[in-house]
Formats: sequence, structure tokens, C-alpha cells
Amino acid sequence: MQSPFNFGELPMRLKSRWQKILVSSGLIAVMLAALGGAVLAYLGSEAHIIEAQTETPRIVLANQAFDVTLTLHNTSDSPQELISIGVERDLLHQGLNVVEMVPPYREGDTTGQSRWAEFTFAIQRRPTLQPDEALRMRIAMVATQPGTYSGDLAIWAKNQAQADYAPLTVVVVEHPAPWLGR
Repeated sequence: MQSPFNFGELPMRLKSRWQKILVSSGLIAVMLAALGGAVLAYLGSEAHIIEAQTETPRIVLANQAFDVTLTLHNTSDSPQELISIGVERDLLHQGLNVVEMVPPYREGDTTGQSRWAEFTFAIQRRPTLQPDEALRMRIAMVATQPGTYSGDLAIWAKNQAQADYAPLTVVVVEHPAPWLGR
């Protein structure tokens, strides 16, 4: 009587089984890599939902308030709720201070661990930009030291993985009569 198990074919079956596992694993790895690339491409394309530009006076006097006008334009096809504006912490350390922002805000990261000092809008007063709508915001600032301040403002919208940025450059000179400015 012949055995139902053919042990002569066993090594061939194992070899074939391992090849199937390796091919399946390779296909899974390729699919995961493609999926990861698609996710990264999506996250990378999400920036620039809000186009931002700044307008500042050409020259500012030290210890005198000045306005920065921030123009925000929603370039997406859906409404965008603005969450906060960030100012590079290096600018603040150099002597630039935010005095006022409309709409009202509260300062977020007070630990100093982030690159940004985040000014978060009150939930009830967060501006919402409709598709293709633009908004002009006023940010009142004071520079305590003469010099050139150059950095970025970051704009965060709700459900946005990355911030959008606007350059900020301010030239500050010493007040010619500092006693008049106080």
C-alpha cells in the first residue's frame, strides 16, 4: 500500500511555500511604500491653502508702535477657519513685541519650546475665510531695539497639517529724540 503522503515532494512544497511568502511580502512592502508616498504627497500639497502677504512700514522708530497688515487669501475650494498666527520666537527674543491683534487672541505656547510664539484666536471670534475670500488683519507691534528684524509669520487653519507662511521684515532705527517718544 502506498502512503498518502509523498515525502519526496516535501522539500519542493516548502520551497514553493517560502517563495509565495516572499513574493507576498514583497508585494505588501511595495503597496505600503506607495501608500506612504501618497500620504506624504497629500500632506505636502496641503500647504498654501491660505496665501499670505505682509505689509510693513519701510522704517520704524524704536519703542514706537507700528502696524503690520497681514492679508490672507483662501485659495482652496472650501471654507478655512483660522486658528492662530505664529511669530518666530527669535524675533521676539531680538526685541519685537506683539501689542495687539484683531481679532482678539491669547498667547499659546508660553513654555518657549516651539519655534513659534502662537497667538490663538478666541473660538467665538475665529475668522472663517470662504473660498476665494481675502481678509486683512492688523497686528500692532513694537520693536525695542534698533536693527533689521527678518523672519516669518505662520498661519494655521483648522484641520491643516502644515502652516502657511508670510515673510516679515522690519527696519528699526533709534528714535532721534527718545525722550519725545515716551
